[in-house]
Amino acid sequence: MATYGNDMDLKTFGETIEPALLSAPPVTSPEGLTRAAALVLISRRSAGACFGFIHRPDTMDVHPGQISFPGGHMERGEGPLQTALRETEEEIGVNQNAIDVIGFMPPEKTGSTGYIVWPVVGVLIDVPVMKLKEDEADDFFWCPVSFFLDTNNRGVRDNLLPGERDLRPAYHFNGYEIWGLTLRIITTLLNPI
Repeated sequence: MATYGNDMDLKTFGETIEPALLSAPPVTSPEGLTRAAALVLISRRSAGACFGFIHRPDTMDVHPGQISFPGGHMERGEGPLQTALRETEEEIGVNQNAIDVIGFMPPEKTGSTGYIVWPVVGVLIDVPVMKLKEDEADDFFWCPVSFFLDTNNRGVRDNLLPGERDLRPAYHFNGYEIWGLTLRIITTLLNPI
């Protein structure tokens, strides 16, 4: 496995994850699931290549308090690309023209909330000041890609289901817990590394 420190540049990272990307999103989806898309936002920061995440407010009906990539449900007539770019602009104020879309990933189902999500991978070269739509994203932060490549950072989350323990992989970064669908997307993307 290649080792990347803080000097990991976007070009190297993009070339490395290329095997995990599709040139176009799959067009079929299972019946009965809510269609959604998310933008796997990547940028160069002082810590090297980083993922951009939002924290969903605790007051949200779906996925409250969770860490995710910007995204949301598809509106009628939209595909994954349009949805991911629209939702990113709505949630964190990044204009779609500032994002270089480099590929798509296979859709992933959420664990229990009935969504199927198409990840769209995009690079943000010039990072603007984020303008959060606070009812959908009450915080935005960058996390180095290298953080997820260091197995010492891997932990678990106990979902504490009634009568049983439900341990799931998780990463803890600056007080936030990254797990579930978001972590599955990261794991799939970083698998070639």
